[in-house]
Amino acid sequence: METNKKKIEIVESTKIMQSTATNLPAKRRKQKNIREDAFIENTRGSIEKDNTEVPSIIKPDKHYLLKNKQATSSVRMTYGNYYILNNDLFLKEINKKTEEVEVKRIGKMIRIKAIHQDIETHNVEWELEFYNYEKLQTAMILRENLQKNKLTQLVNIGCDIIESNVVAIQNFLRYQEDFADYKNTHKQLGWAVFEDKEVFKHHSLIGTDIESTYNGPFVVESKGTFEGWEETIIDQVLPSVPLTLALIAGFASPVVAWIAKDFDLEVILFHIYGDSTMGKTTAARVFVSPFGAPTTKTGGTLVKWNGTANGVIGQLVNNLGVPIAIDEASMNKMKDFTEMIYTLAEGVEKARMTKTLDNRERRRWAGVLFSTAEHPLIEKTNFNSGLQVRLMEIGNVQWTNSSEHANKLKDNLLANYGHAGSRFIEYILNIGKGKVIDCWRKWQVKCMGSMTEKDNLSNRIADKFALIMMAGEMVQDCFSWDMQLDEVLGMLIEHDQKNVGQRSVGEEAYNQFIGLVKQHRSKFITQFRDEKGTECWGRINTKNNAKVEVEILTNVFRQKMGELGFENYGVILDSWREKGFLDHDYNKFTRKRTGVEPKKQRQNYYCIQLPKECLSLIQEQNNQHTDEFNLLTSEVKSAKRRVHLDNLPEDMDVVDSIDEMD
Repeated sequence: METNKKKIEIVESTKIMQSTATNLPAKRRKQKNIREDAFIENTRGSIEKDNTEVPSIIKPDKHYLLKNKQATSSVRMTYGNYYILNNDLFLKEINKKTEEVEVKRIGKMIRIKAIHQDIETHNVEWELEFYNYEKLQTAMILRENLQKNKLTQLVNIGCDIIESNVVAIQNFLRYQEDFADYKNTHKQLGWAVFEDKEVFKHHSLIGTDIESTYNGPFVVESKGTFEGWEETIIDQVLPSVPLTLALIAGFASPVVAWIAKDFDLEVILFHIYGDSTMGKTTAARVFVSPFGAPTTKTGGTLVKWNGTANGVIGQLVNNLGVPIAIDEASMNKMKDFTEMIYTLAEGVEKARMTKTLDNRERRRWAGVLFSTAEHPLIEKTNFNSGLQVRLMEIGNVQWTNSSEHANKLKDNLLANYGHAGSRFIEYILNIGKGKVIDCWRKWQVKCMGSMTEKDNLSNRIADKFALIMMAGEMVQDCFSWDMQLDEVLGMLIEHDQKNVGQRSVGEEAYNQFIGLVKQHRSKFITQFRDEKGTECWGRINTKNNAKVEVEILTNVFRQKMGELGFENYGVILDSWREKGFLDHDYNKFTRKRTGVEPKKQRQNYYCIQLPKECLSLIQEQNNQHTDEFNLLTSEVKSAKRRVHLDNLPEDMDVVDSIDEMD
């Protein structure tokens, strides 16, 4: 009897002395159940100390514990008739036959630690906490997993859920859900309208009192201190004009995205290139550091070009303002970046259909992107002029002073980041969108006026420069820094003036066409050279000894210009026609001319006027023709002499005979 009266104690380990409890006679076991605080009312969940003796009937469970075994051995979490103790889940219920309270063990501890609801999609996820393999584990699962057939599948992640206890756990989770912490979350970054108010989604929501936490792939939660980051910027970034430009460009991203819809602005794409020792990646770290982790590791806002086109785009979507840098385009095997550049600048995915032939929702991005490589991206494109206004390339600039400077910047930025961005967003929200636009307009005039040489794209380029400079002025006002704005503008203008002469695809194609003709002049008929069965592309003629006209077969022109990277020959020819480089029939690009084929049929040619300097194409062939003629004449005379001398009479003087031949 003394054995039967022995109390069953709950030990500090995760296992209950199930064998001792089971050996009790049924009557004694029921009596002990009655002494178990009787029946627990359906009150709100609570945590309390508990030393109650609990006999158990084993049934497994799926949730995970929040605390380790030692910390939870004497802590009891109560949820109505359910409670968690010693890493196990128990249920108190009344036996219908005896009307007495019984305690049953459902299984290992499992519970909903928090409920996460996405404010964008309204999908609900549970942050499950469960105990298994002598440790606490967590997992995020959709609420739809509450269905019985899906609950049992959670055994794959370590939850103690099987057929015999799935109903008990399902009922527990449905009940315990009411007591779990509730959290708003968001997976998108940047600007959005939430409850009729513009907000900026960062690690939290900026511009509203509503709480929400970022739950996406990037690390945008601040690290270190703002003071530590600011000290690095003042000491190591602001003295350098190139690094100051990179910093301003990062702050410009949310500003550009904020007014993008109002003015149909494209994404601004910076690409910097040069040798690996110039500090390009360090500049990219400076660019992203106000808003996120400046690293290429998992979660960093410094991502890699290494991947497919869709893979690169997938790293940018659902982001309307947080700066992202794409490092090392040299790693990408893409042979032609034309389509990629257009897509990046447009800021929206390609249109696609669903399986049911509905339009798939197109994900977007906006702001400023920063790219690096050892080569210019424009070299791997078709040279369209539209690319040159969308892609702002800055090459062979020394971004850091030394390797020590780069390493120090890297270490300091990795230790402190993500603080300044939220402060800047609060600042521009406070001054209002109207003042932002006024500041932009002011800089538009100044940027355009700073351009000495202009072309038909200069106005659009000036608009983008003005967006950067406007952001620079606001950063200066927000943080009270000296941003060297005049020097930064000078760097942008210098970059523009170097490229303005080469920006037009028509001019670039024209120069490359001249080089093509010079390289292959032997394939053209001239007044000094006829077609003699070799490959013939057309004719080269002179006009009044002042101009050179190249008549080239249309199919040859399209093929060769395509090989040079100029696929849209219609744009090129239209540009040449406007500039007077093209002799053509009315409303056409071509002119009918007598063919070079044996039948001499009239054919369509592109008749392209080359500058006077290209007269050398004809003159060199003339000189070559003259040299060849003189050489041939000399060889003929020598041959005649040899033949003549062989046939001379024995008594004839050789000198007299040669004089007679001449």
